[in-house]
Amino acid sequence: NSKLAIVAALVLVAASLPAAAQDLPSRDRVVRSVSFRGNRAIDDYTLRTSIATSQSSWQQRSAILRWMGGEKRYFGETEFRRDVLRLTLLYRQSGFFESTIDTVVERGPADVRVEFLITEGQAVRVAGVGVSGTDHIIPSSELLLDLPLREGDPFSRYRLQASIDSIRSALQNRGYPWADVFRNDDENRVRHEARVWFAVD
Repeated sequence: NSKLAIVAALVLVAASLPAAAQDLPSRDRVVRSVSFRGNRAIDDYTLRTSIATSQSSWQQRSAILRWMGGEKRYFGETEFRRDVLRLTLLYRQSGFFESTIDTVVERGPADVRVEFLITEGQAVRVAGVGVSGTDHIIPSSELLLDLPLREGDPFSRYRLQASIDSIRSALQNRGYPWADVFRNDDENRVRHEARVWFAVD
């Protein structure tokens, strides 16, 4: 998908910029809160760990307790804009190709509060999973029971790779250290479904 490729390329470019060229957080505004609204498929913790903008320590988030100190996190405009791309890529890699990310930023004289507004859209879901080339070692039905990617799940690229690793590990544990696992998928975003199969050599 061309849009996904563009997003991925932009994130890679952002990640590869030399430190001197990257936006450094100013000391003007402290991040008091970072929140998410509208996310159901991906939890807040996963979203927080996927972005650069982070909220200050619990002491700094409370006007009453700030005298106790705690760590201050400062707001960087450029990294914040990149965070929208990071979240977009995370959702699309997780099977939510229709997702959109909007933001609400409350800027005060010395602090800022950030909220990401997420519209997940309809996920592309796995309509079928198959494995071939293993029945003389492990029945494919047995392998399918342990795969991270299952029928009915969102078509996650992360679970897809984890499933490849799972099949390879199962074969290595049975004495096939050089086993290769190839995958193919038939993805239809109009019907919001994908079929995945793994071929083992």
